[in-house]
Amino acid sequence: MQPDGNLVIYNSNKSPTWATNTYAPNNPTYHLSILNDGTLAMMDVYDQLVWSSTKGYNSILSSRTSMFSGSFIRSENGQFYALMQTDGNFVVYNGLHFY
Repeated sequence: MQPDGNLVIYNSNKSPTWATNTYAPNNPTYHLSILNDGTLAMMDVYDQLVWSSTKGYNSILSSRTSMFSGSFIRSENGQFYALMQTDGNFVVYNGLHFY
């Protein structure tokens, strides 16, 4: 997650391939959570929804934090996890036995 609150995935050439487009220079206190239903949700400092994978706590990726190949965040109930795969894909899995 970039310091400006935008979640961006870069390829191996350091070119952006996907982003939430949640650029907020005046409010860089966003954090990314994976909810107990498997939804990825970006929240502001007041826990108000800014972006979600379904548009519709958990493990959190905060502003100024990066995910590298093999790193993940997991829902509070442990059922869902979002993994930055070695192939560069960022994927949400439903898996009760991931450790």
